[in-house]
Amino acid sequence: MNGDSKWSEDIENLLEKIRLNCVYRSEYHRKSFYHYKSYEKWFQLPLIILSACNSVLAVSLAGYTNQRTASGVTCLISLFSGIISSVELFLSIQDTMKLELELSKSFYTLSINIYKTLHLSAHLRSSNGKEYLEKCFSQYNQLTEHSKLLKSKYKKDHLIVENTDSPHKSDSSSTGSTTPISLSENHLASNDLIDQLEIL
Repeated sequence: MNGDSKWSEDIENLLEKIRLNCVYRSEYHRKSFYHYKSYEKWFQLPLIILSACNSVLAVSLAGYTNQRTASGVTCLISLFSGIISSVELFLSIQDTMKLELELSKSFYTLSINIYKTLHLSAHLRSSNGKEYLEKCFSQYNQLTEHSKLLKSKYKKDHLIVENTDSPHKSDSSSTGSTTPISLSENHLASNDLIDQLEIL
């Protein structure tokens, strides 16, 4: 069996759909990472300021007022610092940022891996088509399972919804046969997927 016989249009089209989904999810998680990162400063900056003030006041305030008042002020500052830290911990901002960053990189790596393979001639591909599809699909499933629910609507999941607007779709729909979507046009569709992202 030669290299060409190990690959079919069905396998290539399914791999391209996985790649397009990876492009979308990579960009989604990248935007989500910076979304949560923008909130981080509202927790970290107050903690830095309150900690610095607490350290200074704990030493210098006793010279201007009695010890009871000084202790009350430093205790109040520590209380606010604890509340801010608890809220940040409750929202899991740091953990979420780390997860979103890892997922964005993983989806991107998978997408460019598939892109490289599909744009090689069949006889130059090192792996069996079916085995490569199973490997990519398994990796995609694992990444999806680790992902949180998408906040914005996923308007074009290529693995679930058929592209009914595609000009390549056969007119003889009654026979159930369709013309496979070309890889070059699906490559152009990657930018359309990114435009659909709405992280609000």
